[in-house]
Amino acid sequence: MKFDFFIAQLATLQSVRISRCLFDRTLDIDYVQIHAFSDASEKAYASVVYLRIVYVSGEIDMQFLASKAKVSPLKKQSIPRLEVLGACLMSKLVDSISHTLQDELRSGKIDRF
Repeated sequence: MKFDFFIAQLATLQSVRISRCLFDRTLDIDYVQIHAFSDASEKAYASVVYLRIVYVSGEIDMQFLASKAKVSPLKKQSIPRLEVLGACLMSKLVDSISHTLQDELRSGKIDRF
């Protein structure tokens, strides 16, 4: 009975739409910022990157762009060393995103944090 209900509910997924646009094309962009964060622990290190769009109207929009995580090396590393690895991962991720989005971002001011 529960399975039949589950199968019946799957049909409603056809109406779900996820926007893939980073910018609201109907609003004028004032400037764009790339915000990136990284963290590390004994087991792994990771980074996440967001795009902050400020429109001329004063409206602010945040978009998740990418994240990356890696398992810490088998050889024991100090936490500061793992934090540096996380920062390197973050730097590469931001550089890759900046390169990929350079045409979109060219029209606005780009700030990296």
